[in-house]
Amino acid sequence: MKTALILKNISHEGAGEYQKILLNSGFQCVETDLSNGENIPQVNFDLIMVMGGPASANDNSPQILNELAFLQEQMRRQTPIFGVCLGLQLAVKAAGGKVERSPVPEIGFQDPDGSLFSIEKTGKDHRLVEQWESSIPVFQLHGETVALTDSMHLLASGKHCLNQLVLVNNFTMGIQSHIEINREMLIEWHSKDRELGKIPLDFLLKDFAKVSLSMQKNASSLLVNFLEMTKLEPTRS
Repeated sequence: MKTALILKNISHEGAGEYQKILLNSGFQCVETDLSNGENIPQVNFDLIMVMGGPASANDNSPQILNELAFLQEQMRRQTPIFGVCLGLQLAVKAAGGKVERSPVPEIGFQDPDGSLFSIEKTGKDHRLVEQWESSIPVFQLHGETVALTDSMHLLASGKHCLNQLVLVNNFTMGIQSHIEINREMLIEWHSKDRELGKIPLDFLLKDFAKVSLSMQKNASSLLVNFLEMTKLEPTRS
């Protein structure tokens, strides 16, 4: 059986829709909550998923330093890595990029102009996003962003925060936005995240209802395409 390690950087930010996809694809998922003092298992996994959280990839905390060292080792082994939000930032930094303050903090479903957050495919259509429309709706919860090296490839960008979907190398990718979030996660995150909690929950739920099906569809195609690209899933005919 294929195995996936889900690294949680804060207890309430799990893999959501991504975990459902992994289970449906025959993976055994092992969750490790780093914020709760759990250690990264010292066994080999077929896939590493690194989730979001309020910490910064620039922190000098034992949790972040250990996580960066672990990701660098997994990159040397060419283990497939899929990062989300902080997970993207950690993957980019582990591979030699930088993490910086975002020009505009992005929180919730609506940008400062009152429009729904979306990200757009850039350049030539890549196999990771071949089922996406040119622009897709997303949920955001971050105040930092990434600066890429010349070897990294930007696959989707945002209006206020450019680097949204990044192919870090041939076996590592990350997405800044959250398309894995479901209704139950949204309610829990709202109760625990100070910045998100400033937005009325009924506003968030109304926006979620508008975009949830699209996010679920795009999360599925992104992860399945990544599994195919890294040969963890048979290629569809």
